[in-house]
Amino acid sequence: MKISKYLFLLIFIAIPRAEATLIDRMVAIVNDDIILSSEVSLFQKEIGEASPDKTMIPWKNALDHLIEKKIIQQLIKKYDLQASTEEVNTQVNAILKSQNLSKKELASFLRQRGISFERWQKDIQDNIESRRLFEREVSTSVSVTPEEMRAFYYHEIKGKPQKKNYHLKQIYLPANTPDEKKVSLKKAKEVFKQYQKGVSFSELLQQLKIAPETSDMGYVAQDDLIGPFKKASTHLKNHELSPPFVTQAGVHLIYLVDIKQQALRPFAEMKDEIYKTIYDRKFKLVFDQWIKAKKEETQAYIKIVSPLDL
Repeated sequence: MKISKYLFLLIFIAIPRAEATLIDRMVAIVNDDIILSSEVSLFQKEIGEASPDKTMIPWKNALDHLIEKKIIQQLIKKYDLQASTEEVNTQVNAILKSQNLSKKELASFLRQRGISFERWQKDIQDNIESRRLFEREVSTSVSVTPEEMRAFYYHEIKGKPQKKNYHLKQIYLPANTPDEKKVSLKKAKEVFKQYQKGVSFSELLQQLKIAPETSDMGYVAQDDLIGPFKKASTHLKNHELSPPFVTQAGVHLIYLVDIKQQALRPFAEMKDEIYKTIYDRKFKLVFDQWIKAKKEETQAYIKIVSPLDL
């Protein structure tokens, strides 16, 4: 299955969202909305799992992010900027068409990379709404000049060593609940023990009744992989299987077929990608500055709750 870098970026640079699963104490109040301790902990965990070295961001940074997220959500609701299901589906269908994929194929592709289709779809919705809010509230327009694009190409692409592409295959055991993940992880460990005893990757696929074509992830740039996949692939040699690791979608074992150097693509071929990269960087910079200013304006309505306040 051929997937463009654009789709990888849509999948893997999405900001994880926290959903409280425990009844616990409040740690902040933003206007009339509350943030729970479990939300902050879950956000820390998701960010850590997405990083190659499993680094947890500080509690305060996680809380600050969730406060800013609340402000954005409140403003989107206040100004009635929510994206409709039809609008989200239109964008999703446009992506499916551009990638020549069915919804079922994309859902399978996402699950095998640790992402649920529903979460990816929600990220599309968040992106639409954030840009609407930006267009309404921020007077600064974001533009990209041809000179900036050429400078980016020569300094960031042509002027640096070309990145490596990893041809990866995987054994993927779907699991949603903690109990299912325990069962799948136990099974994956048994599979890995068989591999260590000399059973080949293709034989393991046959035993697990996994079609070879569904296990093949194709060539992937390492920078386009989320944390656990990046960490697992970094230490592999050709024709070597990684120990099992867990993502939100289940349990995975990664098999490295080979590594090849990316060929330098001409500027004309990369113009659209370069434009989007520069635009997104500028958009994020201006949007971050705006939301921090908005947070200062809202400060009187933000309360950090200590245990003594409860």
